[in-house]
Amino acid sequence: MNVVSPPSDPTVQYLIGDLYHDLGIPHFQRGLVWNDDNTSLLLESLYFDTPCGTIILWKPEEPGEHGIPLLGSDKPQYWVIDGQQRIRSLRGALGPENGRSAQSTSDEEGDDTEPNARRVWCLNLSRVPELAGFFDPSMSRYPMFCLIADPTRQGARFKHNFIPLYLFFGDQDADIHARIKPANAATDEVVQQIKEIHLRRRIGQLRERQVFFLKTLRESQDKNENRLADVVALYNRINSAGKRVESEEKAFATLVSLYSPTNERLGQFFHAVHPPDEHDHPEGHANNLERDDILERRKERNFGFKLFIRTFIQVYAYRFGYSPGSNSFSFEVVNSLPFQMRLKNNTKEIERLFDRTDKVVRFVRWDILHDGLKCDDLQTLPDTMSLLPLFQLLIRFPDLIKPEMNRYAPVLSCLALRLLLVQNPSQEKIFKLVNEVNRAETAKDCLEKLHRSISQPADLREHLSIWLKDSNTLMDRYVLMLYWLLRKEGARDFSYKNLNETKRLWRQQGQEVALEEGVEPEKQHIVPYSLLKKLYNIEERGRVSRHPSNNIGNITYISHELNDYETGLGSDPIDLKWESPENREHHFLGADGEVRKSYENAKEMAKNANDTATQAFEEFCKCRRELIAEAFVKWVEELAPELTISEEVKPALRVDPSLWDRVRRLDCPDDIEDAMLEMITSGQLQLRTWRSKKTSAEKWVGRVSSPPDKGFIIRVFDDRLEVEPAADSPRYEALQNLMVDKGVSRTKQGVKDGNWVLQAQGENAVITSEILIEFGQQLSGIDLVG
Repeated sequence: MNVVSPPSDPTVQYLIGDLYHDLGIPHFQRGLVWNDDNTSLLLESLYFDTPCGTIILWKPEEPGEHGIPLLGSDKPQYWVIDGQQRIRSLRGALGPENGRSAQSTSDEEGDDTEPNARRVWCLNLSRVPELAGFFDPSMSRYPMFCLIADPTRQGARFKHNFIPLYLFFGDQDADIHARIKPANAATDEVVQQIKEIHLRRRIGQLRERQVFFLKTLRESQDKNENRLADVVALYNRINSAGKRVESEEKAFATLVSLYSPTNERLGQFFHAVHPPDEHDHPEGHANNLERDDILERRKERNFGFKLFIRTFIQVYAYRFGYSPGSNSFSFEVVNSLPFQMRLKNNTKEIERLFDRTDKVVRFVRWDILHDGLKCDDLQTLPDTMSLLPLFQLLIRFPDLIKPEMNRYAPVLSCLALRLLLVQNPSQEKIFKLVNEVNRAETAKDCLEKLHRSISQPADLREHLSIWLKDSNTLMDRYVLMLYWLLRKEGARDFSYKNLNETKRLWRQQGQEVALEEGVEPEKQHIVPYSLLKKLYNIEERGRVSRHPSNNIGNITYISHELNDYETGLGSDPIDLKWESPENREHHFLGADGEVRKSYENAKEMAKNANDTATQAFEEFCKCRRELIAEAFVKWVEELAPELTISEEVKPALRVDPSLWDRVRRLDCPDDIEDAMLEMITSGQLQLRTWRSKKTSAEKWVGRVSSPPDKGFIIRVFDDRLEVEPAADSPRYEALQNLMVDKGVSRTKQGVKDGNWVLQAQGENAVITSEILIEFGQQLSGIDLVG
């Protein structure tokens, strides 16, 4: 269907019906981020006929491949710039299926005992103003419109007073009345009130509401109006209803305007990092566009959309010579004029940046985390910010990613592990490490500097026991990383002999499964929480998030099935007599004699719920914490006692080299380059590219001066440095004395009359670096000129 001119005041039915077939989501749009609460409030607005804002569509001159169609149309006529969340949410709630196939985006505990049960949108009668007095007041804690398991289904939790909308849309008054169960009146009285307020007609009118203003932007190349770049700029200025557009989403939109295949590249990356799973796309969920998975911000910690955009910016910052820092790595960089001017109409450069981004992120995901650190389940990755120095290392020294360098994978994995083991690293510390990476001349030098700058095994031994003592939440970084450690040790499920006959895992009889992502590993309290909540008197508060009962010393991982209340352990304690000595050692992370005794004592004492029992439990946690800390340290030592490699891997070239890179390319001895960099850092020396007309051998010139004098000139050649003095400078006498002390005299042989010549190669190069260092100390307070 080709809609010629959508009305400015469309009905809801028109939006989710006729027009819906001609709509598409442009590549620069974010995914579907609204949850059930947002949709519920929108339905409530429809019920009360409240204006719901503007919807903006874009009609390009050529539909082209600007995005993804909402339905099966090959060429959508209109692309949704603002209003995606509202349109798609209403389609799910009020569309052809009347909400019968809707999928919830939230998990209400206890809402359903069948995870795959059909959920439908329902009206909560207690929230209808004219009916509120008839029902139990506790019902009012639920919203007016709820997405819940179908109340008409046998075994549903909510059987009464939550009426599926599809009953209102059909001629099913009897079915509606059968679902009514008032607390303070007779059913007939409520039914009569429902008729008097014309409730069924009012629900039916939800589709007929005209609560949106529809604005259509038509592209015109002749008038230079509403082009792709224009609508992207508009999109970035708009905050959509319910959830504002995040900075990374604006950055993504801008990238699409600069390079249309951005969405395709992001999709390729996403599928490489998150291989498709048949459970990701349940059959019958028509609104589940693949791009929603790709753009879903919920997975940002786990190598998703946000990380990809951030790494792209990190690659860009390095290639164009920006100093690393919170501003240069901000998503706002993409929307800056310099960024857009550099990359506009520069397809090859953008593709180069994407290629580098893709290689770096995939390498960290698979070679470092998956293979090196046993992190096959990214839900157990604490954060990616801590890994910023590792990303920068691979960006600056991309040769480390090459297959022939695979022998150094353990060193890089050790770097990642040491970075992640630091408790709550500050942003300042992280960026300091990133700067160290950028200042290193070779990968070998870089790794050795990082080795000295981050916690070494001896430091970890000292600090980990303290940090683990405070690890009292199930989402603590060390609790998450404990899963990797257990996998590395080869831990399996606890013995299935712990289960009674009715709980036997019929699919895995006899052989306990090893921990891996495929068994959906979950955290398990070793001393069950059911005992600890009595011990700590927290029964009335329900499950607590931060508490000694959740200390890492009492946490391990087992499969989802073994952790399940229906088929597994649930809250039952384990009996270690059924365990093999190997599996006990794998879970407790050490010789199981002392820790096993400590566990058995804590388990038995916890049943008594007294002060002695509390002490016994905390002794068990302390014992196991020490084993966990030592296991992490040993892992670091096994991977790489020191962060070092033998090859002199050089950094990748930049479009705009930094001063650090320029100095390092002089090919002088390290001591001389270090001395020059120190002078640059302190503001005493400025280098600029300058090739002499008299000799092509001259590579660099630097100037240090004391206004109004011209000051000293330092010229750099392949084999020497020449210092041209300024006799009228107040520093002249001090410099001359320094040269005399070091045995350097002014010469007229082959150089400009009166220059001091400092050797840049051979034995005398050491003297040159000493002169530069002392020279820099004497120049304190001298201003720099260009």
